[in-house]
Amino acid sequence: MPTSTSTASAQVYRMKTVEHMCPFGLKTVDLLKR
Repeated sequence: MPTSTSTASAQVYRMKTVEHMCPFGLKTVDLLKR
C-alpha cells in the first residue's frame, strides 16, 4: 500500500460547557491525533 506524504485535516464539532466536555469529542480528537 503506497504511503502519502501529504497531511490531511479534519474538523471536529463537539459540545463544551463550563461543567461538561463531551467524552465522544475528546476520544475523537485523541484518535485523530494518533
